[in-house]
Amino acid sequence: MLPTVLKLMPVLAASLIAGCIGQQTEAGPDAIEPAVLMNDSAETRAALKAGLAENVGRQSFEFGVGPLVGSSQITVLPPPPGPYETNSPAMPKTYDLLISGETCFARRQGEDDLIPLVDVTCKPA
Repeated sequence: MLPTVLKLMPVLAASLIAGCIGQQTEAGPDAIEPAVLMNDSAETRAALKAGLAENVGRQSFEFGVGPLVGSSQITVLPPPPGPYETNSPAMPKTYDLLISGETCFARRQGEDDLIPLVDVTCKPA
């Protein structure tokens, strides 16, 4: 009995591998994928700020240097040091832009929550 099982091991291993490969599925139409903004207008910046304000923890903030179009990441700068501070330990917050269907999302790096970005147009990266 044992020699028969040993002879079947390569066949069983090949079947297992084929089964695992067959389980992989392609991305559906509403899969979440990296995205880039369609434009860098004042309206887009206002909509981004409105969408990110709760996660950032303040209503007033600035984006990192450079255009927002063409990158799948957005950086939010920390608040400037106060009048009695010479420097600040605060770090910028980086968000990944994502798209699913027609909806744009942001996800802070290191977190799992998706933040829907209303009135923001983006396209797959």
